[in-house]
Amino acid sequence: MVYVLTSVNSISRRTLLDVFHDAERFVKTRYPGELTEVQRFLDINPEHIGKTDFFIQYTHVVYCSGFKYSVVVKNWDQIAEAWCDFDPYKVAENIDTCKEKASKIINHKGKIKAIANTAQWLSKVSGTYLTQFILDAQKKIDLFKRLDYIGDVTKYHLGICMGFDVIKPDVHIQRIADHFNMAPFKMCEALSQETGHPKRVVDAILWRASEQGVLK
Repeated sequence: MVYVLTSVNSISRRTLLDVFHDAERFVKTRYPGELTEVQRFLDINPEHIGKTDFFIQYTHVVYCSGFKYSVVVKNWDQIAEAWCDFDPYKVAENIDTCKEKASKIINHKGKIKAIANTAQWLSKVSGTYLTQFILDAQKKIDLFKRLDYIGDVTKYHLGICMGFDVIKPDVHIQRIADHFNMAPFKMCEALSQETGHPKRVVDAILWRASEQGVLK
């Protein structure tokens, strides 16, 4: 299964597999810890995700949406403190205080409202309900869009955080796919079949190499 670019640019004379192998060598050399982290998430059993774990990952996804990852990481300890160390019950009991603290860190009203609403939802549903919700979303990921601030791209980000073998078709992945006249999902599926890597690993490798300017 070989795909070749038709346009002339720095990767147009190489096959998709050639491009991927270049990206893989770069990431394994420069960012080996990221691949370890990707595997750690793939090893997650969705049935073992509790309310706090879910709230942590959901909050991370919401804050990362449209923001630089480095900004979220830099403020993460303060974010955790503002949201009661991600205990949804404590947040629900202290909702106004949490929202006020969060607004002093990253003042985005839409995200703060979404996180507060999801904490309240988590405090009301049973653990069994949450588990079934996650398992159902593994089969139909659009279910995550029932949550505030989760949309057509962030649903995949949340799925990754739940241990799903999915890709996040962000701008970097989309650009590579466009070069090869493929849809992002078909591109990653094709590379997964060729290399034996999970789709999420393929996605992570291409994303990091592109983000670092290796794939131009």
